[in-house]
Amino acid sequence: MVAEVILNGEKYFYCSLYKQPTVKCHFIVVFLQGVSDKYLREEANFIASGDFNMNMLTKEECIITDLLDICGLKNIVAKATGHENREPPTLIYLIVINVSKYYKV
Repeated sequence: MVAEVILNGEKYFYCSLYKQPTVKCHFIVVFLQGVSDKYLREEANFIASGDFNMNMLTKEECIITDLLDICGLKNIVAKATGHENREPPTLIYLIVINVSKYYKV
């Protein structure tokens, strides 16, 4: 789901994402690139949240980390979000934003 909202004169793009575990990471990267191109062109704020089903605590997911860096995005969830008893812990539920006033750099 993607929504475009104007709040207090500022434009926001909000995406709610769910990537099925069987879907390759490439598809979410292509989707995020397309959406980020639109918000960059329109100089809008961007927020994406949901179950990315990619463990951001492992080096295996560096493709999404690289994309976030390139697009000026930051995941603001810092701790594991997977099941409490899972070993190793996972960080699969993310909130990704480009609005630096909402997080400390």
